[in-house]
Amino acid sequence: MKKAINEIRGQDSAELKAKLSDLRKEQFKLRFHGSAEEVAKTTRHREVRRTIARILMVLDERARSAATTAVAHGAAGSGAAGSGAAGSGAKGKK
Repeated sequence: MKKAINEIRGQDSAELKAKLSDLRKEQFKLRFHGSAEEVAKTTRHREVRRTIARILMVLDERARSAATTAVAHGAAGSGAAGSGAAGSGAKGKK
């Protein structure tokens, strides 16, 4: 399993999104083939589902790390000016 997740982490986000799209299409096809006829490799359902989950986890990790770095850089630069502007807008509505 570590090999699979390390392989996924080694790919960039664009590749992962393309692979995610392909896997979701394959999952859709497997569902219909499974309901209409016997599926030759039943473990493929599990493999596809788990690979989709791994890709989503890696993409979410990257989004969270990007958001925390953006917040850390944005919070240092905003200072008191950002909070004062929000407070004056609220007073004008009363």
